[in-house]
Amino acid sequence: MRKTLQIIIFILLTFHTFAQNFEDSLSLYNNKATDTISLNKLISFCFNNKSVIPELAFSYSQLALAKSKQLGSKHCEARSITNLGSIETNRSNYAEALKYYLESLAINEQLHFAKGILLSKNNIAEVYGYLKKPKLQYQFLKEAELIAIQNNLEEELGIVKTNMSIYYSNIGNFRTAFIEQKNAIIINEKYNKFSEVSLGYSNAGAYLFYLNKMDSAILYYNLSKSIGEKIHDQKSIALSWANLAEAFQTKTLTDTAIIYYDKAIVIAKQNKLKDILSFCYEQLSAIYKKKKDFQKALLFTTLKQNVKDSILNISISKQISESQTKYETAKKEKLILQQQLALNKKNYLIAGILCLLFITGLLFYYFNKTRIAKQQAQLQQTQIQFVLDGEEKERTRIAKDLHDGIVQDLTGIKLQLNAGINDDAFVHKKIVIDAVESLDKASKEVRNISYQMMPATLTQLGLLPALDDLLKRVLTPSNINYDFEQIGIAKRLPDNIEVSIFRITQELLNNVLKHSQANFVSLLITIKEEVVTMIFEDNGKGFDAATIKKGIGFSSLSSRVELLHGDIKYEKADGVGTMAIIKIPI
Repeated sequence: MRKTLQIIIFILLTFHTFAQNFEDSLSLYNNKATDTISLNKLISFCFNNKSVIPELAFSYSQLALAKSKQLGSKHCEARSITNLGSIETNRSNYAEALKYYLESLAINEQLHFAKGILLSKNNIAEVYGYLKKPKLQYQFLKEAELIAIQNNLEEELGIVKTNMSIYYSNIGNFRTAFIEQKNAIIINEKYNKFSEVSLGYSNAGAYLFYLNKMDSAILYYNLSKSIGEKIHDQKSIALSWANLAEAFQTKTLTDTAIIYYDKAIVIAKQNKLKDILSFCYEQLSAIYKKKKDFQKALLFTTLKQNVKDSILNISISKQISESQTKYETAKKEKLILQQQLALNKKNYLIAGILCLLFITGLLFYYFNKTRIAKQQAQLQQTQIQFVLDGEEKERTRIAKDLHDGIVQDLTGIKLQLNAGINDDAFVHKKIVIDAVESLDKASKEVRNISYQMMPATLTQLGLLPALDDLLKRVLTPSNINYDFEQIGIAKRLPDNIEVSIFRITQELLNNVLKHSQANFVSLLITIKEEVVTMIFEDNGKGFDAATIKKGIGFSSLSSRVELLHGDIKYEKADGVGTMAIIKIPI
């Protein structure tokens, strides 16, 4: 019976990612991964390029996992773990891959994330297929298929069907395997998943090979190689060369087969594709044995056994190389299509209509401009009123603090000193000591009120030291951890912008203390293209978007930002916590 490479063992898509255009380098993604949005970009980059730069993708997936835990994002944690499992699968380290996939499954089940559960089960089935455990492979595949159908996850169903075709091929039912794989190719082509399409054609070619349709198999192998070369998928390219080599070997064209096996070996060595190496060595040994070149046959048998031993020895820990060259993203070619309007008999009619529309537009513009100006004047008045109301509220609070605190302390001091005038020396001394302590207390209150009105740190040292001092003063007494970073601010900002950002931060911190029940706050301030961006995030209980806009604090914040021609928006971070994003032009 012919031996053939496990070409039907398909490297499945192990986690869904949204199509993104990446123009930054991988290291830049890592440096910017200080929030879940940037971290997801890093994770997606690693996933999309795991077949092109596997070593670097593995290293940065480990970094992404650590940062996911730091940020408390379970979704990012599951995605990072899945990436690690996918890369270990490509390396034929199946025990490590299974450990990662089971860990990812547990997190996704905890989050009740249907798509994540489906993909985790599918990945586990893939590994069980490699480990020759068809019952477990089929069990997890059927569970994944049911989740896909119940949740209308058509894109992920394509992945499951590919793995289902592998299952049928492993039990010798190649006709059913071919049908399942063709259905998977249709779905993957619909969603432009070219890597999966390439490997799908390779699988389909293998099933035709088993069905003794050699010319059709070669056609499918070439389709797979062509797509793999276009997307630089090294696994797919190596697999295609190995499959073509076996097909030509079967057709007794051994010289061509040897050339193709050598091409597959070069790529497999570079990318540590152990299954492909093992297969090529085994086939070359058979060829040279048939040629009666027993020295080469023994050499390739030894090489094959060494690779096979490294696959089976799953207890050996893996050392990750971080010296791989930096991945350069191919720039998209921009195609500009220019269309010209053909002159025809309706030109005059079109010109007349355009003139009429132009006049109508001028009238509409005039009336609309007047209406907008009136609305803006009303809005500005409302904003000013909000700011004035806030300032009046602050004055009232300060007056109350002065009356209830400092004034009472000073009155007490006066009474103590008056009472001590006629007392004996001992009592008089005690009264003076108490009075000094009360004066010290009053002095501290005055300094605190002065700081709230206009902190000396802000006026003397600038915004960044003042914000750092503010975070420490407000959050440390409440045992709330915080992270404060700035990017691109090399000099002081205009006074009105510094004061506004400081007041906005005060109000956001006040909301954290009063409402959020958070234990961590993150503040990032950047400046780019004359725009200051402030991202304030906590991990508290979140907010209701309809309710927050009715609050006085929200109105005051919005007024301050709009008076500076900026904008503010609120988001929920990963379903919990609050994120405020504020942009103010300089």
